[in-house]
Amino acid sequence: MTNALTFFLLASIIVAFSVLSITARDAIRSVIFLFGVMFNVAALFVLLDAILISVTLLILYLTISICLFLCGILIFDLNLFQMRKVVAQYSNLGLTVTLILLIELSVGFVAYLFSRLSSIGSELLSNNAFSFS
Repeated sequence: MTNALTFFLLASIIVAFSVLSITARDAIRSVIFLFGVMFNVAALFVLLDAILISVTLLILYLTISICLFLCGILIFDLNLFQMRKVVAQYSNLGLTVTLILLIELSVGFVAYLFSRLSSIGSELLSNNAFSFS
């Protein structure tokens, strides 16, 4: 049951971030939403026990996206004042996406802890399990 709820939560967030990434008129907003999509897809692979694919997705795709994004920023030849203005403009959006990802991570961690606690056998919780001679 927990896996199904986690799947549908991640899938709905992936769809929402994908639509936001496509409909964003600004390239920076589109890349920020794309990062959210990639992290959630990696979480789906973790849910499927495909850890290697998840880590590969995060390392390769995010590194390539960040490099292309930084190359695009370097093309604009912005000075320091303009960079501060752009950072101030997009900091709220970046913090919002980061907060959503942290909430997802904490919910997933709590669900993992509850699944581990529910899998403890009753023989471990009996009185004789903790007796010492």
